Amino acid sequence: MPPPLTCAIPTSTIRYPHDCIDADLNCVFPIDPLRELASEEVIGETTASHFSMTFAQLLAEIRKTTIPARARAVDRVRPDGVILTGG
Repeated sequence: MPPPLTCAIPTSTIRYPHDCIDADLNCVFPIDPLRELASEEVIGETTASHFSMTFAQLLAEIRKTTIPARARAVDRVRPDGVILTGG
């Protein structure tokens, strides 16, 4: 199993404290718990690619460009399932 995920995805917002994310990215992006479930054969393996996006107030642009692009990227990976978090 790969080493635990650290904050390999930088969190650059100043709108809220993100100390917990800096300490353990799994609190918003639960890759390590999914890897553990896969190693216990509770679920299949995780994909090599993981996707994330931050909240922005440009909702029209997100709806028009970002979401379709993200959906195409996920479709190319061909996952059996997708987990969405509100982190």
